[in-house]
Amino acid sequence: METPNFLPFPVLKGTSITLREITANDAEAILALRGNVTAMQYVPRPIMQNIDEANVFMNLLDTNLKNGAGINWAICLNDAPEKLIGNICHFNFKLEDNRSEIGYMLHPDYFRKGIMTKAIQLVLDYGFNTLNFHSTEAIIIADNIASRKVIEKAGFRLEGICKESCYHNNQYYDQCFYGMLKKEFSK
Repeated sequence: METPNFLPFPVLKGTSITLREITANDAEAILALRGNVTAMQYVPRPIMQNIDEANVFMNLLDTNLKNGAGINWAICLNDAPEKLIGNICHFNFKLEDNRSEIGYMLHPDYFRKGIMTKAIQLVLDYGFNTLNFHSTEAIIIADNIASRKVIEKAGFRLEGICKESCYHNNQYYDQCFYGMLKKEFSK
C-alpha cells in the first residue's frame, strides 16, 4: 500500500455528527479535551496544561496529515459544526500489511450518547472503503471498560491482552488488542 494522501481533507458526515479537519480555531477545545483528567484517565500521554501545548499537538497532527502518517478528525455535532467535542484518527499505519490503528477521545460532557459509536463507523468506512485497509486495530487499556464496550459494539474482536505492557499514572496496565478485518465490517 502506498502512503495515503489526505489532501483535500476528507470531511465525513453522519446523520447527527460530522468529522472535519482540526484547525487553529480548535486550540481551546483541544486543551479542554486533553486537559481534562477524566478524558485522559486511560490515555498514556501527559495531561495538557496550556494553550501552547495544544498548539504543539495540533502542529504534530498537521505534520502527520501532510506526510500521510495519520489523519485526525474533529468530532462535531451537526447542529454545532464549529465545536470540537472529541477527536478520532487513523494512525500507526502498517502500510506493508494494509493495516491501521484507530484512536479516539470524547469530552466527558458527551459520554454515553452514542456519539463515539457513530464516529467509529464513519472512520472505519473511510478506512476500509476509501483507503482500502485490510484490517484495523484498536489498543485499549484493559481497565477502560467503557471504551472496550464501544469498540466491541463497533464489531471489533479481542485478539489478545498484553499484561502490564503500558506504564501510565505511576502504574502498569494490561492492554487489550482489538482487531477488525475489512470483510467483517458492516455499516
